[in-house]
Amino acid sequence: MIGSGTTTAPWLEHLCRRWQRSTLHVDTPPHRMTFSNAWTWWLRKVEASNRPTPVLIVAPPTEVSFCDNTDPTPALPPADRWLFALSDGLFCLYRRPGGAIEELWRRREREGRSGRWQIAFDGPEQPWPMWDAGEPMAARAHIVGRLPWPALCHWTRACDTAWPDEDNQLWRDRVLLLSDAARHGAWEALLKILRDGRLLGSTRGVRGSTPMVSWTQQPLERWPELRVFRPGRRKWDFELYGVAVRRDHVRRHGGRPVWYGEEADFRSASPGERPYGQLRRSRQASIDWRAEREWRSPGDFRFDGLPTSDIVVFVPHYWQAARLAAEFPYRVYLVREGNRSREGRRSE
Repeated sequence: MIGSGTTTAPWLEHLCRRWQRSTLHVDTPPHRMTFSNAWTWWLRKVEASNRPTPVLIVAPPTEVSFCDNTDPTPALPPADRWLFALSDGLFCLYRRPGGAIEELWRRREREGRSGRWQIAFDGPEQPWPMWDAGEPMAARAHIVGRLPWPALCHWTRACDTAWPDEDNQLWRDRVLLLSDAARHGAWEALLKILRDGRLLGSTRGVRGSTPMVSWTQQPLERWPELRVFRPGRRKWDFELYGVAVRRDHVRRHGGRPVWYGEEADFRSASPGERPYGQLRRSRQASIDWRAEREWRSPGDFRFDGLPTSDIVVFVPHYWQAARLAAEFPYRVYLVREGNRSREGRRSE
């Protein structure tokens, strides 16, 4: 039984295909959807239910008053609630304190339900290492020395999916087998960028269908104070792996500063202007995106044809700088902690 739309759904589907196991998909109304919208969702799902595998489409309540506001469970995701209600037993790999799974598990214990119930790990910390976990040294990194020309920088992030040119099913197999080839951290992303000789444009976070490459005008020496973890994205901003390019090259490629505005500004902007727009603040008004001083350039940005002296690569560890200097013709900046920061040598 697979809860559609959950984080684990694609992995369970992959395993069931590999092991030739039958599945039952459970579709539930999206969390916190209004009464009328929930029924509209259900009707559309029923009309479009032509999947090759069985699917259970859960109908919303028949009356608005059906949901008791004093009951704590309506605040929990419907997919999780149905998972507990329909299962004869559950094997929980990890139960996070204060999470939805813990609340539903406690409720099952209070009700005295029978069945096969087991928790592999129960605690405040994850029992397994994360490939892209930030290192303390990198989090306190400091950069000495400025770039030799006006620059725009692009930092690389860990990728929690297959590479754009990688077979997704093969990547899932590698992850499940804990293969090193499945590592898609910021360091591996940087290596792939340099070997491919380009930065791939993306439509993520962009209004419209034009793929864009994001840059920042913030100087490298300010990055340690700007580096912050974004829980919603599960990623770091101003990550300490990346590429810096002389600004004139990005401008000639169509790059320009992002304009910051409100939703009303996007509605009045032309289709050609929207990809260069960014909300001034996050929807919860807790993040001022203007601090990024972002630029965007359309499409992929290729390094071929650019002077190697106009490209700088930066990393936080000496062994990484040495490896890059031996493999690529670009100047390497080494990010180190405190006064030990230094610029790596350029490969000849």
